Formats: sequence, C-alpha cells, structure tokens
Amino acid sequence: MHDSDSNYTKEDCNGFLLPDKTNATHMLEEDVQKHVTQILMVITIIRTIVPVILSLFVGEWSDHHGRKPLIMWPLFGLTVGSLLTTVYSMLDGIGPWWYLAASLPYNLFGGMPMIETGIYCYISDVVRTEKRSLRMTLLNAIIAGGHIVGSLASSPLVKSVGYVYLLCMVTLVCFMALVYTVVYVKESLPGATKGGLRSLFVVRHVKNMVIDFLKRRPNNVRGQVIILTVVYTLLQCNDLGLYNLEYLYTRQKLKWAMTDYTSYFSTDIIISFVGAIAGVVCLQTYLHISDGIIIIMAVASSTVGYLVIALAERSWHMYFGSALSLLEGLANPLIMSFLSKILPNEDTAKIFGTIGVLNAFSPVVAPPMFSFLYNATLVTYSGAIYLLSVSITGACVVMLGFVQYLHYTAPTSTSHQMNVRRNSLDT
Repeated sequence: MHDSDSNYTKEDCNGFLLPDKTNATHMLEEDVQKHVTQILMVITIIRTIVPVILSLFVGEWSDHHGRKPLIMWPLFGLTVGSLLTTVYSMLDGIGPWWYLAASLPYNLFGGMPMIETGIYCYISDVVRTEKRSLRMTLLNAIIAGGHIVGSLASSPLVKSVGYVYLLCMVTLVCFMALVYTVVYVKESLPGATKGGLRSLFVVRHVKNMVIDFLKRRPNNVRGQVIILTVVYTLLQCNDLGLYNLEYLYTRQKLKWAMTDYTSYFSTDIIISFVGAIAGVVCLQTYLHISDGIIIIMAVASSTVGYLVIALAERSWHMYFGSALSLLEGLANPLIMSFLSKILPNEDTAKIFGTIGVLNAFSPVVAPPMFSFLYNATLVTYSGAIYLLSVSITGACVVMLGFVQYLHYTAPTSTSHQMNVRRNSLDT
C-alpha cells in the first residue's frame, strides 16, 4: 500500500490499514482521500461506459447464443479482477493508480448489468410462471444476505488473517463460483449456438433491441413495459443516491458513530431480507395477490419509511422507518417477474438488456444529484434528500397504479396467455 510518490513510509501506512482507525492516522487519511476520490471517479466512468456499451448488444445476442455466457463472462472478469487485487495488495512501492488494472476485467466483461440480465433471463427460461416471483425474490434476498455476512465477517477476518489472506479467500470464492457455473449450470435456451465477439458487436442487435422495446404490442403491453422500465430505473437511482449519504445524514442529524450506523445498516438489510421472503410467500403464495399489487405495496411502504426517516429526531425513528419499509425488497424482483410474464420469451432478454443499459447510467446521474441537494440543504434541513426519495417513490406508486389499470383493462389477459404457454416448463 506504500506509494513511492508520497512522503509516507510503509510503517506509516500500516496503521492506516488497521480495521480500527486512530487519530494518529488522521493526516494520512486526508491525503489518501485526495487520491481515492480521483481513482473512484475513473472507476465509476469505466463501470458505466463499458457495461452500457455491452448491454446494448447482449440482449439480442443472447436470444441466439444463450444465457449462460452472460453469467459466465462477468464471473470470469470478477475472478481475474480479484486475483489482480490480491497481487496488488502484496506489492510494495507501486502507485495507487495501478489499482485501476484490478477493476478493469469485471467491467470489461459486462459487470453487474450483464450478469443481472443473464440471471433474470435464465430464471425466466427455466422456472414456471407461478414460481418465478419467489425465485427472483430469493435471488435478491440471498444477495442481501451475502452483504450482511461480508460486512460482519470482514473486520474479524482482517484482524485474524490480514488483508492479503482475506483477498485470497475472496478470489477463491469467485473462482469456485466460476467453476460451478462452467461445469454445472446448463444452458437454458434450447437451440443456442456458440458465438464470439464478432457475432456480439453487430449494429443489428442494438436496432432490434430498440425496436422491440418501443414496438406496439397487444393488450396494452407496450405501455406497461415502458412504465415498469422507468419505475425500475427510478428506484435504482433512488437507492444509489442515498447509499453514500445515509451515514452522513445520521451523523449530522442524530450524531451517530460508525458503530451505530453499522448496527442500523445490518438491521435494515435483515428487515428487508425477512420482509421480501415473508412477503412473497404470504401475499402471493397464500393470499394469491398479483405481482402488480404487491409491487405497489412495496413501493408505498418505501415511501412511508422515507417520510419517517426524513422527519427523524431520535435514533429509534430510523429503525421505525426501516420497519415500515418492510416490503421494499420486493419491488425490483417482482417488476422483473411481472415483465417476464407479460412478454413472449423471445423478447425478454432484449427488454432486460434495455433495463441494464439504463441502470448502468444510474451511478453517474443519481449520486451527484443527491449529493448536490444534501450539500445545499445541509444547514437548513439535511432530511431533504429523503423528501426527494418520497417524491420519487410516490411518483412510482402513481405510475404503477396506471400499469395496473392498463393490465386489467386489456382485452385479453396477457399474463394468462403466457401462463398457458409456459406451464410446461420444469422448475
């Protein structure tokens, strides 16, 4: 971690690498932050531009060459990137900009937008309609559970084995996921053929994706697809906008320490995890409530929770707001499930790819907008960012209500047609 261009020695940096920071490293942290800000800005640009370009092509491409490559390629990039990060942590005397090399493979192979497109398409292909909502919700819940385990385990592991061995463990886990995907995950698309880079970067793929997204469809499906895509993107922007500001808000408003925020953050994820699983099981499996109604309930619960947090004066208000947002983890997976049910199978990947393109832009748009509002209202009312979230999610509830109107006033139930055609698929 020692930088040959700085005035700090390796011994100075060792204190900074400890999980528990002390005042002795305060000056070093300020200097490091200048480098980190610039490096993260470049990584954000790479993370945005490359996945956006790839997402323009992969939807149409996967309809011919399968879903498995969309899962396998990003995992390969993640494994290589983790390996490079481990090597970087073992070398002394190289500058921090070399860390960019470790971030390149994952994003050059599509990153999170591509792997999400591949996984959602895979689930749509192999899971029967009535079980698809539960499977997609479980996917998001397991990811949230992984965040909890990683957050809670990282600090003790660093203290016991150090950063290098921890990064080795991460690389091993990524490699195991890649091997499992290559060996055991079977292609879900019947008749898929092998395809390489020459077949990927074809302008026709982009043209067909745009045409399929905007083309007129029977039973009001086009309107539902466009509105649901907008809602999904707005919810993603809202989550990203609040992500880095939530601790600052609690620090400024409630005078929380990092330990206070860590406890709240872990509790919030657990509540979302339990709410997502219990919600889809109780509301859909036993009460037979449709995806559309549950999505409205989930986003509405987020709206109420954000309003409580915006008005928070005591610590328990934050936990109360989180409890009111119990169902918020259902919104995104059920939107994808809803889309997979109203679309023919040959169009699902192209629509999911379009959503991936829009989501890849979210890290560039949302955080600066929320940061600007937070800085502008920091002295007067720091909770303005949560009022913005109330406005965004409230608008989404209205749009989702219109989707339900389009769905129920359609001449023929599109979801019923899809159920009849897909019920023959095995789970």
